[in-house]
Amino acid sequence: MAAAIAGMVGFSRWTGEHIATERGEIRRLPLEDGSVATIDSGSDLRVALDEESRRVTLARGQAWFQVAKDRRRPFIVDAGIAQARAIGTAFSVSRTENGVQIAVTEGVVATWARNGAGAMTILKAGDFATFERGALVPATGNSPQAIERSLAWRAGEIALEGDTLSDAIARFNRYNKQQLVLSDPSLANEKLVGLFRIDNPAGFARTLAVSLDISVSMTAEEIRLSRKKIAGS
Repeated sequence: MAAAIAGMVGFSRWTGEHIATERGEIRRLPLEDGSVATIDSGSDLRVALDEESRRVTLARGQAWFQVAKDRRRPFIVDAGIAQARAIGTAFSVSRTENGVQIAVTEGVVATWARNGAGAMTILKAGDFATFERGALVPATGNSPQAIERSLAWRAGEIALEGDTLSDAIARFNRYNKQQLVLSDPSLANEKLVGLFRIDNPAGFARTLAVSLDISVSMTAEEIRLSRKKIAGS
């Protein structure tokens, strides 16, 4: 399975450690305090647990945290331009070149911009906050179903609900060496609905061939998608 979900168990302590996942690797990491981090493909983070705090530094990528309750030691995720703090809850943090998004699936999380002069935003289950570079406060919203779809990678799946083909391709390519390539840009904004295995871009392409009536050509490295040529054109 290209998107291998590796359960790492049996560690008595995991403090001050650096964790990086490769393309297609999804890792479930139990922490010494009883929390669990589920780490997405192509992510890089560092965990530091001590007697006064629990801190995760996310350099890139995405992780979902199930935080064990410990009021003496706040659980803080540092994602560069944005920070998040929880005591006992479940939430995800995604960091890209364009910004940071924090989404809460359970409990309450406080979040703030690094340069936000101390202003905090409180997020409850189903809420999300998106931080762009230079912004002092995030854009926020509430969309529990969209959050759950965005986290389908935890089960090795990609969930689409009105997403564009270009977005779906980018998500598949995050996990697979065999890359999807859109040869016809006019297909980029086609809207898609469905649940697909992360490690099966070929199956996704075959579904597109039927639903969008497009041409699919495959090699070991690429899957090219284009409109069918009209006879005589």
